[in-house]
Amino acid sequence: MTVTAATLDLTTAYYIVDTEDSYLTAEELALRPAAEALINAGPVVEENEYVKTVETSIGPMKMDRLWDLHYRGENGNISDDELNEYLAVVEYFEAEGAEKAAAEEARKARVAEMEGEEDEELIEKFGAESVAAVRDWYETHNVDGLADSYLDAMVDSGVMEDTLCPNELEAFEAWLAEGELSDVDEDDLHELAMERVSEHEDRFPVSYAMINSLTVEAEVANEIIHGF
Repeated sequence: MTVTAATLDLTTAYYIVDTEDSYLTAEELALRPAAEALINAGPVVEENEYVKTVETSIGPMKMDRLWDLHYRGENGNISDDELNEYLAVVEYFEAEGAEKAAAEEARKARVAEMEGEEDEELIEKFGAESVAAVRDWYETHNVDGLADSYLDAMVDSGVMEDTLCPNELEAFEAWLAEGELSDVDEDDLHELAMERVSEHEDRFPVSYAMINSLTVEAEVANEIIHGF
């Protein structure tokens, strides 16, 4: 379906505004004024049960709303009515930053600890920093075996859908089926979902956090975790 100013959604609007001209089609470039207007218009947020919700100091907030407020706040485009929500967003990101800093300190402590442990061979081969980082990554992201599935897909099976959280993929297919692809059969819908996930990272927060936080090659991580 061709996107027009009337059918433009926030995800596409952010893409058009944030992408360099050379990567956009002529049609997308023509939509940039409409995209900027949509973003700056205030809380035009898709209410969709499949969009992840996080806890803030004022209660649950959907991720698309959170990022909308964050984006507009950076550009000084927050109304008085939205101020409390925006302050909660600022607190959320500050807390997230503090958690990451604490995790980094814990990782450094673990590296120092590991230097006297029995993993001399792995440490000698990959370095204590890499070994500790991979193990922390695995402990964090192997919920329901997701990290294992990712490593298997990357070093063995090649089944790329195993790199995604099944619940997120199922929700994404349902979201596609509600819109322009409502008349596509189930098998084709699944294939199209796999093709489009890179365009909709916001709908795969668990999957992309797992993939993007691995700082070494999958083969190295697999050897550190599984020994081969």
